[in-house]
Amino acid sequence: MISLKNFLYTVQNICGVNTSGSSLVVSVDDPDYVFKPDPEFSPIRLYDEEANTVIVNSWHECSHYVNGGWTITEPNLVSNKIFYLGAFLIIILFLIAYFIIKKESTKRIFLSLKIKLIHLKKLFLLNLQNMISKKRKSLIWAFFISQIYLLFPYVKNRALSLKNFVDEYIILTSNVQFFKNLNYDAGPDWGGNFSIYLTSGPLSAVGSVIGWNITENFTITRISNFYWVLLIELLFIYVLSRKYELDSVFLIFGANTFLLLIPWWYGSLYSLGEIASMLVFTNSIFLYKKYPEVAMVFFSTSIFFGKILTALPFLGFYLFAFMKKKRVRIFREILCFLLPLSIWLIFVYFKFENGSVMEYLVQQINAITLHQSSGIENISNSYIDSFWNKLNSSEFKTWNNYDIFRLLISPIIYVVFLIKNKNLINKNFGDITFGIAGSIALPYLWFWFLSDTKWLRYSQHFAVIILMSSLLVLSSNIISNKTDLGILLALIISFIDDEKYFILIFIVVILLFRFISNEDRYRQFSKYLLLIMLTLNFLIPTKDYILNSKPDFEIKECKLSLLNIDCKDKYLNG
Repeated sequence: MISLKNFLYTVQNICGVNTSGSSLVVSVDDPDYVFKPDPEFSPIRLYDEEANTVIVNSWHECSHYVNGGWTITEPNLVSNKIFYLGAFLIIILFLIAYFIIKKESTKRIFLSLKIKLIHLKKLFLLNLQNMISKKRKSLIWAFFISQIYLLFPYVKNRALSLKNFVDEYIILTSNVQFFKNLNYDAGPDWGGNFSIYLTSGPLSAVGSVIGWNITENFTITRISNFYWVLLIELLFIYVLSRKYELDSVFLIFGANTFLLLIPWWYGSLYSLGEIASMLVFTNSIFLYKKYPEVAMVFFSTSIFFGKILTALPFLGFYLFAFMKKKRVRIFREILCFLLPLSIWLIFVYFKFENGSVMEYLVQQINAITLHQSSGIENISNSYIDSFWNKLNSSEFKTWNNYDIFRLLISPIIYVVFLIKNKNLINKNFGDITFGIAGSIALPYLWFWFLSDTKWLRYSQHFAVIILMSSLLVLSSNIISNKTDLGILLALIISFIDDEKYFILIFIVVILLFRFISNEDRYRQFSKYLLLIMLTLNFLIPTKDYILNSKPDFEIKECKLSLLNIDCKDKYLNG
């Protein structure tokens, strides 16, 4: 029992203000006593010291349990179920690692010996080259760190200017709970633990969870999640640059500038799942040639731990891979794909409060198909008649001609570019050209012909593929034709959001340079001119920012717990 001195303070923080007229006397000794639910009271989940849980439906009931020592914070207990789950996952990961190492170890041993012999043969020349290379790498990293530093005010200004968005509260709350105690829970208002209404998975919010746990400051939380998304891209760039002959300098400087080209890129500040999941998906396409099983695990992770809608571009990509693979290979890849799904369903088995795993799957499918953006009901003969009416009643009516071009016309141009250069792309990255085109086409067709809402953030399911695959194609230096290269570069810069006059300047400059240079010089000049302009695109606006005059976004009630009812109310009504 808590002391009377602390009771009023504790019960107000957990249960909110008493507006029901209930007495403060909370002692109810009758075990058969039934508390009357209060329809104006938002249900709250409470825990005792042994992690038992109860959902209270009135202020009177809540105060009774709080007086008995119950709180809104679940004890950090390690149950037998979680222990066995952890052991199970460790065994699976160990077997996968053993399989990959066993398969590749022999090749790597002979390859390592061969490389060492070559190094011994050219020791003097390599030492000389390494000295030059180290200085060059130091300079590159110095410029990259400077670029990251100069990017910070731009990101912080956007984080400070964002309005409160209910999805941010839901995603942050559920993921803080997930990484703390494996409860994927934003509170009873959104369906409870592992609810089907929680649509952005843990992959999207690692940065925001870290930022929140350190600072309990919404502004820093938003900024840290942007840098988490950037880290995802940099990690893939590191791996891919070691597997292919890529221009690593262009990749390093292009990573953050290309991120800012994504329409509604600041969705990553809200911890929305689209960008993080699509970065994992797009880079995994290029990993597919070297490590198809690993790529399949990443594909599945981007869907089930990121955003379910990522299944659309995956189907568009894998349809072409499926037709060309042997059955044995397909079977192994499907098993790898099912691994993240199986892990997620294990969590559901232990944590889902509204039924079995099968009921969860049925409810999830119903939630997706019945969502206002799904457009499933539009698949009918009468849809064409109402297409224009629905288009003009969607978010599309707020778009300008610039948005229409980059999201309606640009994907078509890029798919044509891919098919025209398919031999060069396939030779360097494997037979993935039609897969990339399919991964763009399927979400593009869904977005334009089925989705009623036309929410800009849903366009990221094809826009991210266009931008990030372009970054990798450009870094490979395989496009030598000046016309094709110019079209691709103009297409990329057309995604600029701030200094739009750069689009015309860039196109005029590369057109002029096209006639006075050879293919190699044209490629190098135009690529790095693009990076310079993309950097200036976020650098120029920062001169007008007065960040110190804007206070960070903090809510003191949320520092007790994000599940605190006062925290939720202050955020949603702020």
